[in-house]
Amino acid sequence: MATDPPHQAPGTHSGAADAGFAADAGFAAAFELPGQLPAIRLPAEAELAAVARRAPLLARATRLAEWAGPVRAVDAGDALTAADTMAAASELGLPAGPDVTSMQDVPELVQLWKLAIGAGFLEAADHGEKFGIGAAAGRWRDGTDAEALAIWSGALMFTVTHWLDIAAGLDPRRGRELDFYGTGMGVLALLFLRRRAGLRVADANAMIRDATTSELSPVQAAKSWTSWARVHGESGDVLLHRLTELGAVTVDEEAGEAEGPEGAVARLTPLGSWAVREQLAGVGVQVPLLPPPAEMTAADLVAAAEGADADEIAAEADAWLAQRDPDEAARELLDFAAAGVPVERMVAISAAQRIGPLAVPRWRDALAVRAVRPYAKIALTEIAVGAPGVATLPGTRPEADDVAWLVTDLLAAATKALEPADLAIQLGAAVPKGAEEMMFGVMSRLPHPDAARVLTMIGQHHPDENVARAARQVSESIP
Repeated sequence: MATDPPHQAPGTHSGAADAGFAADAGFAAAFELPGQLPAIRLPAEAELAAVARRAPLLARATRLAEWAGPVRAVDAGDALTAADTMAAASELGLPAGPDVTSMQDVPELVQLWKLAIGAGFLEAADHGEKFGIGAAAGRWRDGTDAEALAIWSGALMFTVTHWLDIAAGLDPRRGRELDFYGTGMGVLALLFLRRRAGLRVADANAMIRDATTSELSPVQAAKSWTSWARVHGESGDVLLHRLTELGAVTVDEEAGEAEGPEGAVARLTPLGSWAVREQLAGVGVQVPLLPPPAEMTAADLVAAAEGADADEIAAEADAWLAQRDPDEAARELLDFAAAGVPVERMVAISAAQRIGPLAVPRWRDALAVRAVRPYAKIALTEIAVGAPGVATLPGTRPEADDVAWLVTDLLAAATKALEPADLAIQLGAAVPKGAEEMMFGVMSRLPHPDAARVLTMIGQHHPDENVARAARQVSESIP
């Protein structure tokens, strides 16, 4: 059911201030969001504000507000008169035929008018009988970067909350059974959670369709949606187009692996990510900011890997390495790996491996460090194989305790990332078949702080009961 956003009270930043994530106490729970999401990197405030001020959609909204002048008469529904509708449409270059009898006859003008009110560019005057230039128009034009970003963010929240709902109100015959209000919020959230991979436009369409028709029977839902989409198009396409005009989203065609094109994929711009991060903070979900690569320590780089996929981790590592002397970078990473917990060590080692032959001196030094020695042996062997000028050092063949250390690291890291069923699969693959009891004995003698815990975990979750029993026996013998 379409709803009309209330017109804005004079002096406020944005009529959309109550439309963000923070207004929905169940938002974080609905998306099963933890208290903290992986860190992101954002441009400086001035750069974000400059992008916001170039948004084509807000340029049209401000132009409409300026056309409205000091004050403009409206009817009981806050709409322009027919004559002013024709004049405003002409000002903005919007199509309006000679048979216009009300503002409803120019839907795009209605959307821009309500957006201008929601953004604070227009404000009610004379007890709601007129609208005039709002205080936000001046701040948008001449205010600080922070003020411009606040206004832009309000416009974004207004758009994802109201744009489709307003469209339904303008076509009551087709939209009366469809509840579009706020459906764009879910799309915006998923765009943030899938920042790198992006959100397929087809999935956005399906998400909005399902949310909009959730209260209807399957027959009613199919009939109403088909009627609506035939005239207005898929609502995900419509919403994402508006978000593109706001500078919040980009939409690109993606190629599939074997089937050909996957279709259009939408991604948040840095400006869009900034706005969603601000909204998430309002519901208690923190998203830390990454410093520029040149300012990051090895610890910062490893922390940036939390929750990121392999491509994201590799991209961060390459950006970090590009700012440093290779030998110094290898030293910092391997020192951190030696002192870190298993999951941190594995990320730091992976980054150090990207340095290649230039890290050989540091890998050689690492042969004397218990926690890093197994990795150093593997790295030196791989470099020697791939770089003919690098000789294989004696003593780089992994021994039983090296393999045991690697297995312990792997399983200690896996316990925090996997569900029990997935963990059982990982255990079955990680522990060498036929050598389990020997491996458990070696693990029990390692100076690894997680050895006892890992053996206990194997005893609880290994899919082979005989292997699990052997692990329990060894773990119980550890002092």
